[in-house]
Amino acid sequence: MNCVNEMIFDCEKSLELILVYSLLSKSKVKVLVKRRQKMAKSFAKLLQKISHGTAYSLSEGYMAFTPGSLKGGEVAIQCEEEISLYIEPILVLCPFVIEPLKIKFKGITNGKLCTDLIRIAHFDVLKRFGVKECEVVVKKRGFGPVGKGEVVFTVDSPGKISTVRLERLEKIVKIRGLVLSSRVSSIPTKEMTERIKELMGDVSNTKVFSNMSNRLDSGPSPGFQCAVFAESKNGIYYSVMSGEGLTPKETATIACKDLLRSIRHGGVFDKKLLYLALSLMSLSSPSIGSLWVGKVDSDVKIILDLLRQFFGFEYEIRKSGEGDVVYGAGCGLSRIPRQLK
Repeated sequence: MNCVNEMIFDCEKSLELILVYSLLSKSKVKVLVKRRQKMAKSFAKLLQKISHGTAYSLSEGYMAFTPGSLKGGEVAIQCEEEISLYIEPILVLCPFVIEPLKIKFKGITNGKLCTDLIRIAHFDVLKRFGVKECEVVVKKRGFGPVGKGEVVFTVDSPGKISTVRLERLEKIVKIRGLVLSSRVSSIPTKEMTERIKELMGDVSNTKVFSNMSNRLDSGPSPGFQCAVFAESKNGIYYSVMSGEGLTPKETATIACKDLLRSIRHGGVFDKKLLYLALSLMSLSSPSIGSLWVGKVDSDVKIILDLLRQFFGFEYEIRKSGEGDVVYGAGCGLSRIPRQLK
């Protein structure tokens, strides 16, 4: 439901999604940003750069955001928080850019999150919905706390969002590991690789890839990280663990156990990817789509409620043998610039 009056939100955790939904729906919003003012200002500034006529202001712990028209273009930004926290919500905008988009990010590429996994996991979701021609390239790796990494994110001709019907449990067909390090010896990557193979070797198609950066292609902070993901025919699950304060073996063990928890939770896609899948589902054509989400918990409910508020997304949750399936018709949003609501 598009609102003529300003919509007010007190959910700081969903800040970035709310601003992205505001831009797409042309709905004015006022969002609580008391504990995240730097990030709020930085992200709103990015949206301002890739749109025309967007404005925002901060007052008494809230951000008032007036959306303009999404366009695209070439911009650069120094990130206040991890680069992934900027790219992940921006992915919802990909199908609607009017012109090619190129964003150069500077900051932390690897911390609690892993920029490399966006290309693997998040892009897999985009492709299932027919959205292509997106790319993420890590030009310079930057572990926290200093960062100084560089990432280029581009969107060319993404295509129209397709309606999906993905309701069934599928067998995991392959496991992949990605072990990353910067300014440390090769020992952490070797130990993480061995541990992943030891824990996940029951799946015959298990491979681990490594990427070691040195002082010439990375920021000043040393570090290592382990990412693992599991793929079915149509779905993907993933887990990321930073090596900060942990041994390489502990890092890989925690990542693998977290991946198994994600698989047990169910759903076609990892729970961490549902914001993107459900957003695309609500923005697709008016045909009825369906998505097995595992279990509709409070986090999923927040996303569904936001989609209903901004886009009038009417959905139904049905129980299946494996959990909950969300059914709903998209709003058929197009790339044609629309007037402010």
